[in-house]
Amino acid sequence: MRRVLISFSLLFACAAAAGAMDPVAPVPADEPVPEKARKMFDEAFGADVMAAQATETLADDGDVAKRIYARVLEDADPDVFRAYALDQVVKLAGASPRHQRLVYDALRMQKTLRMRPARGCLDRMAVVGGRIVDVGAAADWVGGVYAVDMIRLAEMMICAGELGPATNLLDRVKGTTAKFEVTLPADHKDAVRGLEFFRNLDEVRKQFDAVIRTPGDHVQARLALAALRLVRDGDQAGARTHLVASGDSLAFELMDALRNYTRTRQSKAACLALAKALDKMAETVRGSYFKALLWKECCDRLDEFLGVAGTADADRAEVQALRTSLSGKLEDVLRQCPPVVRCDLYGFDEDSRLPVRVAQPDRRVAFFGLPLGGAKRIAFVIDRSASMTGSLMRVKEHLTRCIGTLGDDRHVYVVFYSEGPPVEMPSRRMVPATEQNCRAVCEFINGVTPAGGSDPNDALRRAFDQQPDRIVLLSANDLNPGVAGHVRQLNPESKVPVDVIEFMCRDTLVLPQIARANKGRFRHVGFDERGTLRWGSGVGEAGDAQGQADQAPMPFQEREQLGRRLNELEENIYCSFCNGAGRFGTGRCGVCGGTGKTPPGKLRPYIDRVLGLCRQYGADVPQALQKRSRRVLARIDHRFDKMLDEIFKKKK
Repeated sequence: MRRVLISFSLLFACAAAAGAMDPVAPVPADEPVPEKARKMFDEAFGADVMAAQATETLADDGDVAKRIYARVLEDADPDVFRAYALDQVVKLAGASPRHQRLVYDALRMQKTLRMRPARGCLDRMAVVGGRIVDVGAAADWVGGVYAVDMIRLAEMMICAGELGPATNLLDRVKGTTAKFEVTLPADHKDAVRGLEFFRNLDEVRKQFDAVIRTPGDHVQARLALAALRLVRDGDQAGARTHLVASGDSLAFELMDALRNYTRTRQSKAACLALAKALDKMAETVRGSYFKALLWKECCDRLDEFLGVAGTADADRAEVQALRTSLSGKLEDVLRQCPPVVRCDLYGFDEDSRLPVRVAQPDRRVAFFGLPLGGAKRIAFVIDRSASMTGSLMRVKEHLTRCIGTLGDDRHVYVVFYSEGPPVEMPSRRMVPATEQNCRAVCEFINGVTPAGGSDPNDALRRAFDQQPDRIVLLSANDLNPGVAGHVRQLNPESKVPVDVIEFMCRDTLVLPQIARANKGRFRHVGFDERGTLRWGSGVGEAGDAQGQADQAPMPFQEREQLGRRLNELEENIYCSFCNGAGRFGTGRCGVCGGTGKTPPGKLRPYIDRVLGLCRQYGADVPQALQKRSRRVLARIDHRFDKMLDEIFKKKK
C-alpha cells in the first residue's frame, strides 16, 4: 500500500512539474518601492504567501494571488501598496497554468493605472496572452482585450524603431483573431499604416543621406535631416551642420534664432523669433512628418516660455496666440498621418501631452456617459488634487473628447481645483465652442497636472460667475460638508443643475447630496477588474434614485460582481490537472475522465453564484452580460441555455 502511495505522490509531483510554466517577473518600478508598502503587504498577506510557497502545488500560490488581487480591487489602499501587491500577484501566479488570466489582468491594471511603465507591462502581457490563447481563450476576450493591447504594443515598437518585431506582432494579432472568428480591431489597420509610414521614412532618410554625398541641390534633404537631428535626435550640433551645408537663408535665420534662444531662454523676443524661424522652415520643407516635427518643436518652445512664473499678461497673450495658431497647423498635418505618428511625437505615457482631437459637433454630447442634453452654457469643475495622480489622463481624454463635440452654438468653461487658487482656462471666462476655441481649451486641459489637496469652493464660485445652464463637478474625494452649503449659497433656488461625478472613489456622502440638492445627476466612474473604465448612475435628475434612462436598471456594483463571478467560472471550467488536454501521460486523465473539463459537481458553487445574480435581476441584466452568461454556461452544459431563457424573460 505504501509503495502505491509513493507512486501516486511521484506521479502528482511529475504532473505539477510538467504543468508549470516559466515564471513571469514583475515589471520594475521607476522608483524604489517604499518600505511602508512592503510592511503593509507583509502584515496583510505575508503568512499566506509563506504557507503557499511551502507547498509543492502551484494552485496554492495562485489562490493566494487571487485573494491579493481581490484586495486591490477594493480600491481602499494607497496606490504604492496596490502597485506592490500586483507585483506579488504576477510573481505568485506567473508559473501557474490556470492563473495566467489573473496575471494578465494584474499587469493590465498596472499599465492602465500607470503604476508601472507601460512598455514593460505590455511586453509581459504579450507572453502571458500568448499562453492564454494557446490553451483556449474566450473569443470576446481575444477580440476586445488581447488584440487591442497587442496593437498598442506594436505601436510602441514602431515608435522605438523595432519594425521587424512590430510586423510579427501585428501578423500574430491578425492570425489569432481569424482563428477565434472575432472582428479585427479597427486600430490594426491604423497600426499597419503606421508601420508602412515609418518604413518609408527610414527609406527617405537613407535616400537623403545618399543625396547629400552627390553633387546637386541638397536643400530639401539638408532641411529634412536637420529637422530629424534637431527634434527627434536632440542633436543641435548635427542639425547645425546640415543647416550650414544647405546654404539656405531660412537655415541661417534658424541658426541665429537658436543661438539667441540658447543664451536668453526667458526672453519673449528670442522665443518668438525661434518659433517663427521654425515655422518658416516647416512651411518650406517637404513631407508631413518633417513639418510635424518642426511645428511640435515650435509649440514646445512656446510652452517653455508660458511655463515661466511671473510672465506679464500681455506677453503671455501674444505667445499664447502664436501657439494656438501653430498647434492648429500641427493638428492639420497630423490628420494626414497615421495615429502612431502622434504617439511618436507626444509619447505614450505623458499626462500633459494628450492629442487634441476636435471632433464633429454632436447633439448627443456626453461626459463619461452623462448626457448634457440641450445645455447651451456648460461649466466643468474638475478635481486635479494629488488623488488624481495616475488617473487624470483618463479624465482629460474624456473631457477633450466631450468639448470637441459641443458645436459653435454652445459655450464652454473649464476650471480645475486643488487646495490653492483654481486653475482656469486662459480666457478666464466662458467662450463659444468654435473649433479654434475648443483647440485652445483642449491645449490648456492637456497642460494641467495633479497636485495638492481638494477644495473646490473657489472653482465653484468662478463656475457660477459664468452664468451657466449646467455645471459638471468631478471629484476623486468625498468633500467637506461645508462645500454643499457653499453651493447652496451660490445656487439658492437650484436654477443651475449641478451634475456630480464620483471618480475612482466609493460610498461618498457629500457628492450625492450636492447633486440631489441642485437638481443634478450623480454618477460613479471607476475601473473594473480588467482595468477598463466603467460608469453607472447613482442619483438621477432631481434626486430620482432610478438614474437616467441610458443606464441599465441593474446597479453598477452588481454588474461588476456578475462580471467577476463569470471570470471565476471561466477560470475553473477546464481541468487544472491536465490543463484541459484530457490526457495525462499516455492515458486518459483520471480527474476529468478525458473530457478536459472540470466535473460539473466541482463547478456547482461557481455556477450557483452566477445563476443567483441572474435570477435576482432577470431581464434587467444588461444585454452584454446576458450574452456572456449564456456563452460561458453553454461551455459547461447546453441545457443552461433554456434555463437562462426563462430567467431573462422575468422582470426584477
